[in-house]
Parts: sequence; structure tokens; C-alpha cells
Amino acid sequence: MKLKIASIAIFSLVALVNCSSGYQTGGFAVFQNYTLNKDVSTGTDLGTKTGKACVSNIMGWMTTGEGGVKEASAKVDMKKVKAVDYQITGFLTIWTRVCTIARGD
Repeated sequence: MKLKIASIAIFSLVALVNCSSGYQTGGFAVFQNYTLNKDVSTGTDLGTKTGKACVSNIMGWMTTGEGGVKEASAKVDMKKVKAVDYQITGFLTIWTRVCTIARGD
């Protein structure tokens, strides 16, 4: 019985920790640092301005920050967004930071 309860507790913990970020590659890694592209432009010109806004998460319990495209573009007074990237950095899925990178003019 104790083994069954311990197994359920471990499975639940792993399931909860793996949900600590909305953007994941699907695999477990000690350290993650990657960028995903969400292209909103039709051309190759990315513009002259780059704004970045980040949200940090600790084990799904506490999330802080403003990570939207609006916040990223407002930081550099961008009038037109041409491309959007997401940069994800994490450690053991305990701490995760997701940054929205807006590029444009």
C-alpha cells in the first residue's frame, strides 16, 4: 500500500512540474534555452527595433511578469510588429522563463 501511495505521489509531482511552462519541446532536460518563431510577416524585412517582454514561473505555483507582444513592442515604441519569436529558458522544469521577442518598426 505504501508503494502504491508513493508511486501516485511521484507521478502527480512529475505531471504537475512538467506543466510549468506553456511552451515546451516535449523532452526533459536539466537546462533548456531555445527560441521558437511565430512569424507574422509576409516579407523578409524584420524591421529595425526589437522589444522583449518576459514571464517567469516557479514550479507552476507563482508566475510573474508581462510577456505579451503589446508589452514587448511598447518597450521600444514599436508602431508595427513584423515578426514574433518566443525564447524559453528553464532549469529542471522548476524555473521557467518565457520571453516574447517582437521585431518591427
